[in-house]
Amino acid sequence: TKMLNSATVSGTGNIAITSDNQTNQIIVTSASGKKRIYTIKFIRESMEATTVADAMNHSGFKYNNNYLFGIDIGTNVSQLIANISSYNHSVSIVIKDKNGNTKTNDSFRTGDQIIITGSDGSKTYTALIYGDIDGDGTISKKDLLAVQSRVFGYTQFDNLKSLSSDINKDGVVDKKDLL
Repeated sequence: TKMLNSATVSGTGNIAITSDNQTNQIIVTSASGKKRIYTIKFIRESMEATTVADAMNHSGFKYNNNYLFGIDIGTNVSQLIANISSYNHSVSIVIKDKNGNTKTNDSFRTGDQIIITGSDGSKTYTALIYGDIDGDGTISKKDLLAVQSRVFGYTQFDNLKSLSSDINKDGVVDKKDLL
């Protein structure tokens, strides 16, 4: 059916899906005033309950009991959100920076908090990027100097800084990591 430029259409645009089963109407009115009503039915696919561990297994990232790691510099947090949401939209993912601000479209930084809520409750993980000691999302001279200061005994690190400084992942922050 060809629509003339003088026809009007209502009911289009962004439609809020507020239930698992709803209908919306689109009304097309011709120049002569004749109306046609099109009914669209939206049915949200039901999802099985998903545990935090199951969601994390589909995250596309490495993790352990406390940390999300193996993250490349510049990786956007939206990648984690999309991976888990596409697996099961009933899982909640909240990512906060070191100041407590929610992030949805920014790169990961060492120290970001990732809160995953599934059918078995919530679990918080901390982003760990090897080499990003200062948590600014880059590996720079500042990180190099921080590791140097730690290796030569001028600075003590908390657990997160120690882990992110262990570049070769041998369990020790030493000259090999500095190199």
